[in-house]
Amino acid sequence: MQINERSKNYEKIRFIRGGGTLRAPAFTLAEVLVTLGIIGIVAAMTMPSLIANHQEKQTVSQLKKSYSTIQQAFLSARNEYGDIADWSDAGTRPQLSDEWFQKLKPYMNIVKYCGLSSGAPKDCMGSSYQTLNKNRTNMDLNDNGSSGVNFVLADGSSVRFVAYDKDCNHLDSDYCGNIYIDVNGAKKPNQIGRDYFYFAILPDRIIPGGSQVSGENIFQEQCNMEASYTSNGDGCSAWVLINENLDYLHCNDLNWNGKTSCK
Repeated sequence: MQINERSKNYEKIRFIRGGGTLRAPAFTLAEVLVTLGIIGIVAAMTMPSLIANHQEKQTVSQLKKSYSTIQQAFLSARNEYGDIADWSDAGTRPQLSDEWFQKLKPYMNIVKYCGLSSGAPKDCMGSSYQTLNKNRTNMDLNDNGSSGVNFVLADGSSVRFVAYDKDCNHLDSDYCGNIYIDVNGAKKPNQIGRDYFYFAILPDRIIPGGSQVSGENIFQEQCNMEASYTSNGDGCSAWVLINENLDYLHCNDLNWNGKTSCK
C-alpha cells in the first residue's frame, strides 16, 4: 500500500508542467551573458594587480640569486688573490675593470661576454635605461668603452662591472667600483629600481645600494618615485633583498624603521 502511494506521488511530480519530467529552471541567454560580463569585469580589475605582484616576486627571487652568485665569486677571488687592491696594477679604468673581471670569471657561470671595446656586441644589456622617477631616460649602458664590462650569467641576468679605484679610495671612501644587475637581461622595462639594481664594491665585500652604511640611510633619497636624486633607483637594492618587496613602486611613505610595506 505504501509502495502504491509513493508511485502515485512520483507520477504527480513527473507529470507536472504539461506531463513532462520535472526539470531544474534554466538560465536565459541574457542571464548567462550578464554573468559572463560580471566575471570579465572582475577579472579585468584583478588580473593586472595579480600579474604585477607575481612579477615583483620573481624580481625579488632573481635578484637574490644573482647577488649571491656575484658575492660568492668576489669572496672566492679575494680568498685566492688577496685584497682587491692587489688584483691589478692597471693604470686605466677599462684595464682595471677587465683585470678584476678576469679574477671573478672562474667563479661564475657566464654564458656571454660583451667585452670592453665600443665594437663589442650590444646585446648584453638593454638598449636604453631610465631612472626610477624617469627624470633621466635613454641611458645607453652598452657603450662600455669608457670603463665597464658587461656580461650575462647563466640565470639570464645581465651584469655591468665597473672598477673606479684600484686602491679603493674613490670619493675619499672605501669605494672600489660598482656593479649593476639587470635581473631579466636586456628585456624591458630597463628601469633602475625595477629590474636594474645597483651594488657597491668595497674592499672586503659587495653591498647592495641603499644599505645603511655608517649610520646613513639613503633609501628615502635614492629609492622614491617622487625624489629628485639624479640616479633615483640606486638605493632600492638593499630594500628588495631584505624586505622582499618592491612596494616603493606603489607608495612613497616607506622607511627602514617603520613601514616596510604598503599594506
